Order: sequence, then structure tokens, then C-alpha cells
Amino acid sequence: MAMSYEPYLKFRWEKMSNHRYYEVYLARDLFGWCVTRVWGRKSTALGQLSHCPCDNYRDGELKIFAIQKQRKQHGYQLITQEVNSVEKNLE
Repeated sequence: MAMSYEPYLKFRWEKMSNHRYYEVYLARDLFGWCVTRVWGRKSTALGQLSHCPCDNYRDGELKIFAIQKQRKQHGYQLITQEVNSVEKNLE
């Protein structure tokens, strides 16, 4: 079985008032499922990154949905939403 690191889920939110962005990826790595969060300002290379291991794909989805709810409450607008099939990534 070939291992692929292309995200299965990818979301990007932006807050236009202060030019901030927030991205979330759900992907499978060598150790299992992982949610990766990236955030910062669009006008600078500075930002932060965080990895959060998940028990399974569904656990990762639930974490992303919780993040999605937070972003909406904080005034971010969804810019990009990509969903890739599991079969496509594991071929």
C-alpha cells in the first residue's frame, strides 16, 4: 500500500478586518491520522503551526468541525474547502 500525505480534508478561513488566516488539514502520516493547524497574518511570513494526533479519521473530522465552529464565532469567513476521497489518496 502506497502512503500519501495529501490532505483528505483542507479548510482555509480568513478574517478580512485584520488580514489573518487560519488553515486546517486532516491527513494520514506514518503514525496515523493528524490534524494540522496553521495560522498567521497574510502580510508576513510569521505564523504558527500545530499538529494534533487523532485516533482515527472520524476523530479528526470531529476536531475540524469544532475548529470550524470556533472560526465562525470569531468572525472568520470560509475561503477554501477541499475534500479528497480516501481511495484516491491510498492508491
